[in-house]
Amino acid sequence: MADLKQFPYVQLSSAGNMAFDAVMLEHGFQTRTAYWRLYGWNEPALTFGYSQKWEEVRRLSNYAQAVLVRRITGGGMVDHREDLTYALSLPAGHPLHHSPAPEFYKALHQCLAQVLRSLGFEADLFPCPGPCRTQSSSGNGICFRAPEPYDVIVPGTGRKLAGAALKRNRHGLLAQGSLEAGCLPGLDRGALAHQFGMAFSAWLGLPSCQPAESLPRELLEKEEARFASVAWNHLR
Repeated sequence: MADLKQFPYVQLSSAGNMAFDAVMLEHGFQTRTAYWRLYGWNEPALTFGYSQKWEEVRRLSNYAQAVLVRRITGGGMVDHREDLTYALSLPAGHPLHHSPAPEFYKALHQCLAQVLRSLGFEADLFPCPGPCRTQSSSGNGICFRAPEPYDVIVPGTGRKLAGAALKRNRHGLLAQGSLEAGCLPGLDRGALAHQFGMAFSAWLGLPSCQPAESLPRELLEKEEARFASVAWNHLR
């Protein structure tokens, strides 16, 4: 496996963003490539975990004026209207593909907390007092209401800065994460992306972080249609 490949920052629709992340995982498996990207949204969006019930999501969202889209990762509902979002995909065969979820989640957020501290922000991990399982959502199904074990928090206040959700299949592993932008005033998005890419490549044991080439358009269009469909979003 060569370098970690990074896509440039872009704002897409809700279905477009979920499609891009899904194709990162599928195409990364086909080409044995690890991908990551930092991205935004061109419309008000709330995503929810693969296993969540549609009617429950509608109730929890209070019928917000936002597009609701089901992720392929687990976890709870995330409001993307004021966040920064990222995704990291690892192909099957990478040493971390089968690492236990809590260990992967902890290491992922250690990278993020380290980067945030290097940019001048206070950041630490929410402790795990005993044997941990991480699902990146609180019991009420809404992320960012309260931190879960190994989430990134503001030390002292305990306010949640970042959380993530995982998907593991035969293609590899996908992590989708969200940073609470309101807790990071004056954040330089370019510096964050650069530092985050370097931290990721070091953690993953890859030589460097380099620009990625475009993903196959036919795969992106196919997946975008799926994530925009009622059949997918009302799946459960």
